[in-house]
Amino acid sequence: NSDGTIFDYRPRHSGVPRRVGRALAAVNPKEGTLRRAIKRGETDLADFLVNQDIFCPSTSVWAPKAEMGDRLLVEISRGCSQGCRFCWAGYNYYPPRVVPAKDILAKAAEWRSKTDKIGLVSTAVCDHPEISAILSGLRAMDYRISVSSLRLDQISDELLDALVESRDQQIAVAPETGSDRLRRVINKNLTNDEIVDICGAIFDRGMLTVKLYLMVGLPTETDEDLDEMFALVKRIRDRMLKAGKRFGRAGRIIPAVNGFVPKPNTPLQWDAICDEKELKKRIKYVCRG
Repeated sequence: NSDGTIFDYRPRHSGVPRRVGRALAAVNPKEGTLRRAIKRGETDLADFLVNQDIFCPSTSVWAPKAEMGDRLLVEISRGCSQGCRFCWAGYNYYPPRVVPAKDILAKAAEWRSKTDKIGLVSTAVCDHPEISAILSGLRAMDYRISVSSLRLDQISDELLDALVESRDQQIAVAPETGSDRLRRVINKNLTNDEIVDICGAIFDRGMLTVKLYLMVGLPTETDEDLDEMFALVKRIRDRMLKAGKRFGRAGRIIPAVNGFVPKPNTPLQWDAICDEKELKKRIKYVCRG
């Protein structure tokens, strides 16, 4: 319409296929994409995608009043190389692929006039081989940077500096459980001591609010594992309070406890899930601690 209202949408090219999924998957000449077969009749869209100057999945519609609509969201990588045995995304999107830093920074430059906030979306942000260049480029544009949940063993000083400059007061990490033994079962090879030290480094930068993603009902879990979970949360809280005294303010530890759900096509897909009554019992046990 003349006032800009869209009442209906019709493709400009009649040859655009209905099933675009396979055409999207066929963009194999682009660096970091997985080669798949393409069916007859889907080549038009595939050719269009191949010839794009920038291949960077990101926010397409500016909607500042929507949830997280006031920031540019950019997917910097897909898949994960860490191999956590419960993680559907890591196995479903295997092998890991990354968006080149130049494309990410080009997209950020394009949107800078609209917003000063950017969210980096990835299953493992710090796995990106060009993460240093991405962070430095975004900081040069004076972006306020936020990230999804971080792997504790990959948190770098450079990333913390970027988050502090962005005035990000909360960070989310995923210890998953409070037991070193149970963490090895799910192929997360971090110890409780390492987790507390890394959280301490976060608190020492002035970021005093940490969200902890935790799971109950994992295979081989015992009551002792649950005891270690709330003991770990207490150690992290004590470390936060110690740092808070230096900054003259207190932060928060936000445990988010969920039940383990076996996901298809993961190493733990055939493990039993706790029944609802037992799951509620375990969550209640942890929360009481």
